[in-house]
Amino acid sequence: GFNGSGAGSGIYRTLDGGKTWTRLEEGIPNGHLGRIGLDIYQKDGNVLVASIEARRGQTGVYGSVDRGDSWTFLSDTNPRPMYFSMVRIDPNDPERIYLGGQNLMRSDDGGRTFSDDGARNVHLDHHALWIDPENSSHLLLGSDGGLSVSFDRSENWRFYDNLPISQFYEIGLDQRSPFWVCGGLQDNGSWCGPSKTLDSQGIRNADWINISGGDGFYVKIDPENPNTIFSESQNGRIGLLNLETGERSSIAPRPLFSTDEGSLPRKEHPSDQDIKSDDR
Repeated sequence: GFNGSGAGSGIYRTLDGGKTWTRLEEGIPNGHLGRIGLDIYQKDGNVLVASIEARRGQTGVYGSVDRGDSWTFLSDTNPRPMYFSMVRIDPNDPERIYLGGQNLMRSDDGGRTFSDDGARNVHLDHHALWIDPENSSHLLLGSDGGLSVSFDRSENWRFYDNLPISQFYEIGLDQRSPFWVCGGLQDNGSWCGPSKTLDSQGIRNADWINISGGDGFYVKIDPENPNTIFSESQNGRIGLLNLETGERSSIAPRPLFSTDEGSLPRKEHPSDQDIKSDDR
């Protein structure tokens, strides 16, 4: 697993424009702290909310009503803090609080209780949230899947599928002409598409084909047969796709124990493409 804590982690405050800082301690867990999310209510600077990663039983949401002089434990809700730790207070309602996570968490009682249904029917893993200060019903949500918008205070969402913001970890090329480009995307699988097209509108989304799911990483194309494609996802999983038949299979040997790895680079033998290895 991950250990996000370390010496010096905490909440600090300056009263002289950043020249000096004081660590806030009253009501905040003792010991090493991990990742911390922090927000200030826009209509009252005395009101703050923090999501704090701490020891078991102390991780959760904390609130302050005196500019951080003292803090009160509100809830043990804090999904996967080392990865998310995003907290937002509605700029017009301090009782409505959002937390990032695999699901979008929302509270209507100032952070004491949360529901996990704040972003139904959109991609999981929510890291960023903007709330319109003039209209709390208007929100923009950033997740591993991209950008979504709500006009009814997170009851319903519309996903924007026309933004060129995909994040590729790695890419691979085949030997045909014009060549194809394949690559693995952050939490959006692995994809392949042409480098050129005869269409007057250029290369479009429909020209790309999905190779595998999950977190896409390395993709390799058989140099002797471009219809044979290998793709990698979490923990060194390797998939094989035959473009001619559409057949998919898993070919990676399973480790005896979880590696907790993301990507494991893979390579082919320089003179025998049937020999492959990964860096376990």
